[in-house]
Amino acid sequence: MACKWIREKNSMPPMEFQRLATELLPEGSLLVEINKLLQRKKRGDELDYEPRIPVINDFLEEQMHHFERSAKNVSAENPADNALFNRIFREALDEVWVKTGRNRSDWVRT
Repeated sequence: MACKWIREKNSMPPMEFQRLATELLPEGSLLVEINKLLQRKKRGDELDYEPRIPVINDFLEEQMHHFERSAKNVSAENPADNALFNRIFREALDEVWVKTGRNRSDWVRT
């Protein structure tokens, strides 16, 4: 579902699965079954091997096939801009270092 979030919302998916499901899935049997499963998990029910839940399994299989097909259509004509990714990564590190009272020289080998 994280792939679905990224495709539809063009942003980082939330870590909270409940939010992911609620915001992406329409009301219906799939969401009902997922919510039942989440409630069992939250109660601490031991979830071992169990019979398939057809609506969930069907959704997962359809999504996996969809994204497998989509990945095959991704063109290598537009390679990733590594300089941009490196700059963003370094900015993120700088932000973390500032919050922890450290600086780049604490981490970078010379």
